[in-house]
Amino acid sequence: MRIVVTGGGTGGHVYPALAIIESIKAVKPAVEVLYVGTGRGIESRIVPDAGIPFEIVDVEGFNKKVSLDTFKNLYLLFQSLFSANKLLKKFKPTMVIGTGGYVSFPILFVAAIKKIPIFIHEQNVYPGVANKLLSRYVTKLFISFPDSIEYFRVRRDKIVLSGNPVRKEFEHIDKDSSKRKLDLNDNKKIILSFGGSGGAKKFNQLAVGIAKELSDREDIIIYHATGKRYYEEFNKIDNLPKNLKYFEYIDDMPLYMGAADFVIARSGAITLAEISTLGLPSILIPSPNVANNHQMKNAKAFERAKAALIIQENDCDLQKTAFQLKNILDNENLLSEMSDNSRRVLLHNAGSIIADEILKTF
Repeated sequence: MRIVVTGGGTGGHVYPALAIIESIKAVKPAVEVLYVGTGRGIESRIVPDAGIPFEIVDVEGFNKKVSLDTFKNLYLLFQSLFSANKLLKKFKPTMVIGTGGYVSFPILFVAAIKKIPIFIHEQNVYPGVANKLLSRYVTKLFISFPDSIEYFRVRRDKIVLSGNPVRKEFEHIDKDSSKRKLDLNDNKKIILSFGGSGGAKKFNQLAVGIAKELSDREDIIIYHATGKRYYEEFNKIDNLPKNLKYFEYIDDMPLYMGAADFVIARSGAITLAEISTLGLPSILIPSPNVANNHQMKNAKAFERAKAALIIQENDCDLQKTAFQLKNILDNENLLSEMSDNSRRVLLHNAGSIIADEILKTF
């Protein structure tokens, strides 16, 4: 069995793809996998590091406004279709699996023309352009949220509610063990704050403000990731509260998330899948700079389940946020209820569900 997997641009497309590969290989160790991505996206580093054969197809997304870049992008699109055809002809895959991002379009489109079975996984409530356009050709469409169904024109028997696959490191995490590894005692409440892999200035301001508001609480520690581009600026802030521990980037996210009692984060699909896997209550601050406001739609699913509070980035009141945090952290029943609700929002065996559905087709 030979499988082409494609998806890229951000970790939100790449990590689910790697988790799907891992789940398929757990059942079929001898399967041959080729990953197709761009040379600019995060996949160009992560996938080869995972020991998976990697090929590049050059393609870029389109801006809504017509400009000179539009013609360049059209040229790259047609070129990518020829590259995709050449690649598929050479590798001869049994199937193609796509997890979104612009690079997935030419591969999946050419595969559909060649009558190669295609499988698509959508991470967000509101689907990306590539997944939405190509869903009509799928053998199976995997969705992470029930609300996604309304956005696809696909026969219901082709749609599988799978949830979002997460890295194996997030499974079977023990909170007490995680806290011990960070030299923390059990009575410390841990708030974990991060604004995505690149960081976010608003999150940095919020982390400092909350830490100051909670500086009298010796039982609360805030771990915060500033993001690489903001680290030097953050490091120059005078008189930072002692309860704030900060990093440029958190490499071992399973460890820190495993030790956390509460999370303040964006509402990207994979972040939410990790939060749900660990049953963490959260304050979600959706990014306003994403297509179709899809992070807000993701966050709403957690808010409806009473697993999270949503704060608009432009309406972030430090004192109010700190007050809400205190109320939750000091109310063990509420903290436990939000934790249980968080765990129930999403399915947690997505990788196995997807692998089983794909493999039983052959």
